[in-house]
Amino acid sequence: MANKKFSEFKQTKWFRRLIWAAVALVIYMIVGFLVLPAVIKSQLVKRLPEFTKRQVSIDEVKLNPFALSYTMRGFSLTETNGETFASLGELYVNFELSSVFNGAWTFGTVSVKEPFGQVTRKADGTFNFDNLIPAANTNEVKEAQPLPAVIVELLTVEGGTVAFTDETRPAPFKAKITPIKFDLSQLTTRPDEHSPYAFTASDDAGMKISWSGRVAVHPPASSGTLKIEGVSLPKYAEYVSEFFAGEIAQGTVNVSGQYGFSLAGKNPAVTLTNGLVQVRNLKVTAKEETLVTLPTVDVRSIVASLEDKSIRVGELATSGMEAKVVREKDGSINLLNLIKPQPVTTNEVVKITTSDTNAPVPWKVALDSLQVTDYSVSVEDRTLPKPGKLKVDQVAVQVDGFQLTTNATLATKISARLNEAGTVEVSGPVHVFPPDGELTIALKEMDLRPFQPFSAPFVNVAIRSGLLSTAGKAQFSLQGGIPKLQFKGDVELAKFDTADGTEFQDFVKWETLAISAIQLQSEPQDLQVQEVRLKGLQTSLIIGTNMQSNIQTVLMAKPAGTNDTAEVVTNETATASVPAASANVVPVKLTKLILEDASLKYGDNSIQPHCNFAVQKFDVSVDGLSTIG
Repeated sequence: MANKKFSEFKQTKWFRRLIWAAVALVIYMIVGFLVLPAVIKSQLVKRLPEFTKRQVSIDEVKLNPFALSYTMRGFSLTETNGETFASLGELYVNFELSSVFNGAWTFGTVSVKEPFGQVTRKADGTFNFDNLIPAANTNEVKEAQPLPAVIVELLTVEGGTVAFTDETRPAPFKAKITPIKFDLSQLTTRPDEHSPYAFTASDDAGMKISWSGRVAVHPPASSGTLKIEGVSLPKYAEYVSEFFAGEIAQGTVNVSGQYGFSLAGKNPAVTLTNGLVQVRNLKVTAKEETLVTLPTVDVRSIVASLEDKSIRVGELATSGMEAKVVREKDGSINLLNLIKPQPVTTNEVVKITTSDTNAPVPWKVALDSLQVTDYSVSVEDRTLPKPGKLKVDQVAVQVDGFQLTTNATLATKISARLNEAGTVEVSGPVHVFPPDGELTIALKEMDLRPFQPFSAPFVNVAIRSGLLSTAGKAQFSLQGGIPKLQFKGDVELAKFDTADGTEFQDFVKWETLAISAIQLQSEPQDLQVQEVRLKGLQTSLIIGTNMQSNIQTVLMAKPAGTNDTAEVVTNETATASVPAASANVVPVKLTKLILEDASLKYGDNSIQPHCNFAVQKFDVSVDGLSTIG
């Protein structure tokens, strides 16, 4: 019975249709699984070398006609020297029948595994991919064509690698970014539709990149968050070697921020918000000597706009720097020696006109707050007979309200410790364009003993002790290229004690020298002092057996470069020079000079018997001293 029904069914047109369908399915399977993969692989290997200018190899091509998927494995492009230019482990593309309903070419998944790319900057400055870029035809104007409608539901990249080689450096620079991971969902070319994405990568020196947000193809636009951590400064220091002679031995940089990018308007729109740049543990050396260490630099709250040409930094904070500054025997500065001079091109002539209406709009740059804490600088001067050494530490700087294009008022405060004893504080409003300001200055008990080597070329005296203090206000300005300075305040030098530098006998000492109510200005030159009070002065005038006084001994030292041959000045020359000298005398007025509890010792050892006497415990008061009569 069943056989009879089947025999009857074979006579129907439905049976013939089924047979044709089965044959078509078999042919479809044979073509899809066997024929097309071989044809595609053959055509790719044959035609791609013409476009890529490189040898092509493919291990395997697979098609699944039922899943509408394409798989390619072991693809590589090889340079003529045998080096790999690009490769990928596997490319998988899955086409969706929903394209019929979406009105767009729809791909369910596009997966790329283990892609590799080699970027090489050759010794002549060209790149290894330059031959892939067609020459631009400036005479041909092509009308922009609309993008086809495409939807990619999921695009993934796993295990990617980008290698970079720069052969323009004295020693070829090499870097590798791997592994690269990228995920992008719902990518579409439809207008104004954004797709979420995520990208991660790292390099062979510990750098990590994370990038996420949304992207649109038509028009090109993107917004999201970018974070780069652990950029090794020693690895990339080769790129500053052309103008920097030092060695960056340590240091990392971190960068992060939220960005926006769009080509929808007439001009590109690029924005940055919540930007952050960090430098950690920077160390600069030269000839195996550490010159600068800088533990932290933080540039926070960066906001920038390309369209508005503006950059605003919320805070620049840095702490803990230690620097060693040395003036070498030849007069050069060690830190300045690290900067290599650059060749100056004299053939280019730049014309600057103030009436150019097409001049570019300057960028608006603002820094809300600068914070410097715990800086330390040691200074050594090796040009002196005995090297002089100074140290400035506990340096703190705070500057608020800087703006590049306006004459904004900067609230400034600076403090430091000098030679591990005295302190200095400077504060007040300052302007940059043009420079001017009014500063309050407070210097407390700066020890003068470390300055002994610096005075040696001028006076042969040993400073046993001395504490310098000052308090006042200083005004400065630069108008018309002429600097102007004013100072009002007090100066005190306490516990001052010196000896001559030959016999090391007492020379000059006092308890306090107080100069009160100073009024000094540079334009026009003028100095007025209310009172000079010197308490506890003890000094001596001793003539030695060689007929020289201790004052002459102290003043024997000459400044460096002074000619040993004394210039002979005739009486006529000296007389003629008096009017010129008096014309340049700075007006000085001293209201009151007071000496309290002073002592003077005199001795003459050049005669026999020696003459010695002393005047002790005397006071002097003089009013109305002036250099201008």
